[in-house]
Amino acid sequence: MANFCLRNLFCLIQKRLIKTSPALSPRSPLPFTVQFLVNSCGFPLESAISVSQKIQLNKTKPQKPKSVVSFLKSQGLDDTQLFKLIKKQPRILHCEVDSNLKPKLEFLAKKGFTGAPLLYLVAGLRDKSLNSQIEPHFEYLRSLLGTNADVVAAVMRYERLLTYNVKVTLQSNIDLFINEGVPISSIRKSTILKPRVMIQSTNEMTIHAVKSVKNLGLDTKGPMFMYAFRVMVSLSEETWKKKVDVFKSLGWTEEQILSAFKRHPSCFASSEDKIRNTAGFCVNTMKLKPEILVQDPGLLSLGIDTRLRPRHYVFEVFQSKNLLKRNCKIQWFVKMSERNFMEKYILPLKEEVPNLLDMYSALKVKKEMLVVKENYSSKPFDSARMTRHESICLLRSDQLFSM
Repeated sequence: MANFCLRNLFCLIQKRLIKTSPALSPRSPLPFTVQFLVNSCGFPLESAISVSQKIQLNKTKPQKPKSVVSFLKSQGLDDTQLFKLIKKQPRILHCEVDSNLKPKLEFLAKKGFTGAPLLYLVAGLRDKSLNSQIEPHFEYLRSLLGTNADVVAAVMRYERLLTYNVKVTLQSNIDLFINEGVPISSIRKSTILKPRVMIQSTNEMTIHAVKSVKNLGLDTKGPMFMYAFRVMVSLSEETWKKKVDVFKSLGWTEEQILSAFKRHPSCFASSEDKIRNTAGFCVNTMKLKPEILVQDPGLLSLGIDTRLRPRHYVFEVFQSKNLLKRNCKIQWFVKMSERNFMEKYILPLKEEVPNLLDMYSALKVKKEMLVVKENYSSKPFDSARMTRHESICLLRSDQLFSM
């Protein structure tokens, strides 16, 4: 009976693959590209068929893609990382290792890039010239940011820093900030933290955002100016008005709204629904008075499922066991950095509250589990498509949803 069921399952899988891949017939051999992706790169058949629509390998010259795969594996990529890299950048299989990939990897490694992110970066730069593009761009960024480590940090957040003509697209914005009196240290910090915003904002967008932030009363030399700029440049006038209306619906005055933006611009970076939902959770579940949010608008930037709900759960458990100081307030509790929170509360008290760490961690990933389940429930199961974190989420789901 078991063998019969297995045979039926195998037939159904074959039929599904044939049905979803009209270019293949049951009798035709698999194309060389598909065979290579399956046999040499660990692709599931369906994924290999999909990627083969983006790249065609020459079966008379298999050595080139083989050398690329060998090179990537020699640099420490495991099977899952190799699959993800080639799926994202399949044209890397057309590259020459010695004249293209290896020199770029060696240059970037000397500058401080390491591990799998380095190989992803090399794959993304496969069509760029090392001598005329990558090296000059890196040197320009170092002259601006100060150190190799700062350039690495910025590029890891936005790898196109090494592909854009940064001397044109970025320098015009930098010149504008300098002319407005923004300290170079603030410009550097903003470029490292939010390079995409700094490089994609046109000069006209930057001028408008700078003018708007100045009109709100922020000093260009102050620590919050560039923070406020990064939020403002991403908002259209219509979006700004919508968010102002949301705050007004919460009972805030216009003066309170503008004060909140100047103190915590990040509260305007959230969507209108996020602002409403977070305010509702703070007031209705955490029992904060509305005026607390006015005084501390940074609370509205915190994630409900990643910060507020799990911290609120721990707060209530500690309160029920009289483990908190009398003057400990929930708003302080949720704003604490994760590292400090773990060191001050979770780890010291884990013996007094059994399963505290497991419950806290589970609550933080519960929403992610729901997303992962939804993503995979309607598709053929393909373990190679899953990240390690997604796999852990699914493995823990039975325990979590039985709470």
